[in-house]
Amino acid sequence: MPPITDDAYVLRHWPYSETSQTAALFTRTHGVLRGLAKGARRDKGPFSGGFETLDLGQIVAIIKPGAELAILTEWSLARRPRSIYQRLLAHHAGLYIADLVRHTLTDADPHPDLWDAMDHAVRGLDSGLDPLEIVLRFQWVTLDETGHRPDLSEPPDPGSEAAVLGYDPAAGRLRPDPGPDHVGAELWRIRVATLGLLRGIDHTRAPEAPGALDDEQALLRANLFLASCLRWVLGRELPTMTALFDQG
Repeated sequence: MPPITDDAYVLRHWPYSETSQTAALFTRTHGVLRGLAKGARRDKGPFSGGFETLDLGQIVAIIKPGAELAILTEWSLARRPRSIYQRLLAHHAGLYIADLVRHTLTDADPHPDLWDAMDHAVRGLDSGLDPLEIVLRFQWVTLDETGHRPDLSEPPDPGSEAAVLGYDPAAGRLRPDPGPDHVGAELWRIRVATLGLLRGIDHTRAPEAPGALDDEQALLRANLFLASCLRWVLGRELPTMTALFDQG
């Protein structure tokens, strides 16, 4: 098989031996790729000293049909976002973003728009932008790209004075809020103000300057709503999700 060359972010890495690593990479045109890099941890060699989560670089790999792991033959490190690891919230946000990609995509399923969104997000975190605003946008794009974007259009007859609506996660859409004593199909209560914030980020994929989303509590509520949507899709809560929002 001829080798492939692609831009990639490191989603996770594991030691394979004293000198080698396995890595999960998010490539722009080939999707998620899992591979073995023999000798990656040597100081001198074709792997720039090895892989670290959120590293950006160019990978050369040989993908053999039916093989569990690709053979990684070269890795040229382009950027290591060191400043992310100097701020705890940014650190947790970066790890959560990497985890979302790893757990929501299947291998070898290209999503170049999501790759671009991750590139914007990591660069934004590294330059000091608000981690929760960056995560909000990235969660939205992830749901959109994987076919699980919530339908936030108004439900029938919501009530002109309603401050809270209900969201049906199984149907993926809004419904009139039946109140806190509702018994029956699972409904999440969501504030109209939170809906307005979420509708405002629709189709806005790149992080903007600080101050674009000023209400910290509304920003956190919107993030928690999208995180709940992703937890519903995945059927579990990612540890990085817990760590991020416990900090937030």
